Amino acid sequence: MRSEEHLASGNARAMPAAPMSRRKIAICGLPYSPNLGDGVISECLAHLVAKLEPGATVVRIDLAGREDFIEREHGRQLFMSVAHRLPAFLRQNLVRAILTIKVKRKLAQRWAEELRGVDAALIGGGQLLDDVDLNFPIKVETMASCLDKLAIPYTIVCVGASRNWSRVGSELFKRALTSPFLRKVTVRDATSMDSLTAQISPDKLPAYGVIPDPAIVANEVYGHRAPGTTSTTIGINVADPINLGYSGSVSEGLTPEAWLSVYEDLVQASSECGLEPVLFTNGAFEDDAYCAKVAAHLKRIGHDVPSTARPTTPAEMAALIAPHRLVISPRLHACIVAEAFGIPSIALGPVRKLEAFYRALEMPLRQLKPDTFKTSGTGEIVAIIKGALAANNDAAMQSGRARVERGITELLDLTRATTKN
Repeated sequence: MRSEEHLASGNARAMPAAPMSRRKIAICGLPYSPNLGDGVISECLAHLVAKLEPGATVVRIDLAGREDFIEREHGRQLFMSVAHRLPAFLRQNLVRAILTIKVKRKLAQRWAEELRGVDAALIGGGQLLDDVDLNFPIKVETMASCLDKLAIPYTIVCVGASRNWSRVGSELFKRALTSPFLRKVTVRDATSMDSLTAQISPDKLPAYGVIPDPAIVANEVYGHRAPGTTSTTIGINVADPINLGYSGSVSEGLTPEAWLSVYEDLVQASSECGLEPVLFTNGAFEDDAYCAKVAAHLKRIGHDVPSTARPTTPAEMAALIAPHRLVISPRLHACIVAEAFGIPSIALGPVRKLEAFYRALEMPLRQLKPDTFKTSGTGEIVAIIKGALAANNDAAMQSGRARVERGITELLDLTRATTKN
């Protein structure tokens, strides 16, 4: 406090600039996922590292093995559609066999090369402590093993955790979470912390805590701000219900056909509020295909609702969100990016990740649950939309950004103190 006063008065000599970092820091997440919310997280983490440790070199490594945004995912929708119908034990064995070949035999070797010369690593963010058919347990444990072999200190940063670890998945996660090179585990909300500590004893972790989702600094990364009342559009995010179910999000048990009526009501309510609805997605191929189905259905019943082209980069996704007065979404990062820009958002469906996000930032939860309004017309939807339009979450978001910066600074310090020479 005293030094601040001296600097403000101009009576003290200028403090010498802090030395520039020479460290090379790896961010290990899903930067090139077609679900561009994961890319937003990665780009926001890279921005924070550059801001909080000037001079550091940042490299980003994709846990799925992608190296760019080139469209190679057209088979994913078919795979998930087929896998969704298989008995759990068959699906898990199939996925485990595929991932073992891809991750253990191929990607581990590539990662070992990419990690050479790296001084510290951040694994995250996103819903990485989640066990759907052993997908992330295998990927996270393999990356942790690579870091261990190279004696690289690392942290788990701002991740979501689900209470769904299988026996094998739990064993894999525990290897990564009890490594001698792991400095701290941080999750993005209290719900994730409850899930984590219910499945691994806290005394087995080196340290643990909560840091909000880094995507709340998206305004700094992409430069957008809310258009305010000059905008007359409402962005309605569309997600494939099968994809939501497969990724562990709750989709009310409604079929894709039943969800069409949900979007009908959203469009009608938007019009009743004097806003023009626009459909968009977070970029996943299966979401884009379902969005086309929603748009075609709406047109058949007399609603010619525009839908945007599928975004192919996180910046494109951010640009699609930026013009709207309000965003309604079942996808977490469409809501987070909107709030980061100062655009109010409404959670669609009882998606636990969304509920946890609003609680983590102490913001009021505005939520549309299909089971409560599908038989009661659009009145409830209109009321929630009007309430959201009157909200101002700027103070909560600014407080959250400060918490993120403090948290990431601590993680960087922890890895710096133990960086190999």
